[in-house]
Amino acid sequence: MSTIDELYPKSEGMYFKSSDVQKAIQLVIKEVNVETIKDKKKLVLSFEGTDKKLALNRTNVMQLQEAYGSDNRKWAKATISLAAVPTTFNGEQVKGLRIQ
Repeated sequence: MSTIDELYPKSEGMYFKSSDVQKAIQLVIKEVNVETIKDKKKLVLSFEGTDKKLALNRTNVMQLQEAYGSDNRKWAKATISLAAVPTTFNGEQVKGLRIQ
């Protein structure tokens, strides 16, 4: 018999999830692209050293814009810290990914 973690590994999928980030991690942005996810265009970061990507929500876009400017083409090579933090989603307390 298999455990749930063996059947459904946390690292499954191409995008980072809060369950993938147990403590803050440092990542270097390789490139920024626009991808369509669930019929919506989103900025998506890819990183050096991992195949995982990060689909950006508005909060993380604003954080990057404040730190590195509004021209997302210039975000490449920037180092970010990614953490899973408590947040509210649809009225429920969950962990969300935040760029710090």
